[in-house]
Amino acid sequence: MTKILMVHDYPPIEGGGLEVNTFLVSKYLTQKGYPVTIATSRLTSETFRQPLITQKDGVKIKHLKSLNGLEELIRRNDIVHVQLTFSLRPAAMAAMEICQKLGKRFFVTLHTNITHIPFSALANLNPLEKEQLLNKAKTFLCSELTTIIAPSPTIKDSFTKLGIEKELKVIRPGIELERIKNFKDGMFTPCDLLTIGEVSLMKGLNYLIDALKILEKEESKIKLRIVGDGPDVSLLKRQAEVFGFSDNIEFSGYIPHDEIFGMINSGKILVQPSLTEVCPTVVLEALALKKAVVASDLSGLAEVLGFGKYGVLFKTGNAASLAEKISQLLQNKDLREELGVRGQKYVFKNFSIEKQVYSLTKVYTEFKKL
Repeated sequence: MTKILMVHDYPPIEGGGLEVNTFLVSKYLTQKGYPVTIATSRLTSETFRQPLITQKDGVKIKHLKSLNGLEELIRRNDIVHVQLTFSLRPAAMAAMEICQKLGKRFFVTLHTNITHIPFSALANLNPLEKEQLLNKAKTFLCSELTTIIAPSPTIKDSFTKLGIEKELKVIRPGIELERIKNFKDGMFTPCDLLTIGEVSLMKGLNYLIDALKILEKEESKIKLRIVGDGPDVSLLKRQAEVFGFSDNIEFSGYIPHDEIFGMINSGKILVQPSLTEVCPTVVLEALALKKAVVASDLSGLAEVLGFGKYGVLFKTGNAASLAEKISQLLQNKDLREELGVRGQKYVFKNFSIEKQVYSLTKVYTEFKKL
């Protein structure tokens, strides 16, 4: 049976959308009889720390400690699939370089676009270092050995800006719809607004708190729950305190993904005010649970939400626009329910984990025939 190696630089099981989806895909591939190993350079991210384990649900886990160890894994597996972000972290970059050296074809799934760069690890480099790393990545991505997969066609815009002319295979991310069908409610106390993910300025959470300030007179008792961890927790807590929102805003911290459906169901509206995003898992999960979603009008988010058909879009980085859309939904239960029904049908039709895994196995099979 074809052996598959997934390589990335984040905790191997959960922590964010990339981590959750990569593990979920690996688990379902394993159930189909494919031996899958996830190799990662880090057990700790900005949001989550993963204890060291070597296996879960049949998926092998390898914590990379050397380039030799990574090369040995690449040689030992039939398919190498790199999970890449525009942080361009070491394991993903090294895996692509080793495959180039060995003349081995490989897959790359891009989980972010270039708007992620100002918020990424690249932002800490000087201009020369950043350009050097981007050019190196560009060389790997342009290689004839590389098959590029994207969760959304909007990533093509990033390629054009980098000067890359190459076809993308678009494979939508999937979620466990059967778990959602069997989900039991009542795990968390209700709230009005909910946002889930990395707690950082990259996610636009300061604009969300600004929007609450704008709505203070009109909707003085709005309850917001911020779920997750990240580099800007203290900063955002101070902003909430300065605005007098200590009782209105709850910082819940990170919760395990097993509990995420209950958390999503606790809010009337999921808010995704990100400044950079492609196809966030939490938005798909919220839609599948019939939740109304308010999100930035970024190309990736707008596309996921059918350009307003399955959710409400506001002007990215504009607190007044966000406040207006939140008020519109809070005051209109019928609209919330209508969006919820529409969104659920859309997600159930297009974003199952089974559909994603089927598409991947089809691409892998075509690859093996070459």
